[in-house]
Amino acid sequence: MCERPEKSKEQNEKESSKESIAEQQKLERKLREIERKEKAHVLSLRERIAFQFKRAGLWLYVNVSSPLALYKYFSKDGESVWRPLAWSAIIIFVMPLLFIVFGGQPTYVNKLTDEYYNNLKLSLSLFFQMAQVDLKVPMGILLSSILERILGLLFSALEVLALRRMLERHP
Repeated sequence: MCERPEKSKEQNEKESSKESIAEQQKLERKLREIERKEKAHVLSLRERIAFQFKRAGLWLYVNVSSPLALYKYFSKDGESVWRPLAWSAIIIFVMPLLFIVFGGQPTYVNKLTDEYYNNLKLSLSLFFQMAQVDLKVPMGILLSSILERILGLLFSALEVLALRRMLERHP
């Protein structure tokens, strides 16, 4: 009779570890596929809404001025860390011009630069929620300062979301 040599304990362990590694890799592939499908489902939400509204004639709203479209343009769907920072800088440097326009323009260039510098300090403090809103100013300046506070909160939140997403992907 021909007897098979019995496998050693080490060979059995190697085979079982190879099998368990293969099983683990298979499970990881399935998990990645499930995550990819869930991600595709979330990312396709805007497209599904756009398709539904396209039939109703609201394509422009969905793709240009809806909250989802603005989120796409201002932060690249949360993927870009730099876009919210760039928009924040634009807001901080443009709002002093609005304060000058609504507050009355000075006649001299030197006075204009001084006023821009003072309004830039005000703009920074309003954007980061550190200044008090003065209610005894013209309505245009009051509305501009409230708008800047709201935009400051919005773009700070967009930056936090983008940073969180970046840190989740690159721990």
